[in-house]
Amino acid sequence: MAEDILRRLQQTHANMTYNEHIYNEALGKNEDKVMAMVGKKLSDFRMISPQRTTENELSDKNIRETNYDIAALQQQVAEFAPSLLPEQKRVFDKVLGQIESGNGALFFLDAAGGTGKTFLLNLLLAQVRKDKNISVA
Repeated sequence: MAEDILRRLQQTHANMTYNEHIYNEALGKNEDKVMAMVGKKLSDFRMISPQRTTENELSDKNIRETNYDIAALQQQVAEFAPSLLPEQKRVFDKVLGQIESGNGALFFLDAAGGTGKTFLLNLLLAQVRKDKNISVA
């Protein structure tokens, strides 16, 4: 069933691979069938239950925001992170620290043109996305 879901999604997202959303959708479809047949949830049979959401289906937005080439992102971070300047590294570490803490924050990056703002932001996005987190810029 997960394979069918993956194939359906690959029609609009060619580089889609298996992920937890696909498995969860398959689990939800299985639970729906069990509910229709015997009126019980998978948890009643000591099986893993799906994470139910209001949408219950994979949204295109969620797919777009989590479907990245992880290997390419890992390579990008490994290749370019060592070349951060000390001030860029300080900002990089500060932003990632806030993300990892879950506290959130608002950062304003102001510098003259040609000082590496875009380089830093692209590296931050790659770092966050390689861990399958949603990040938009």
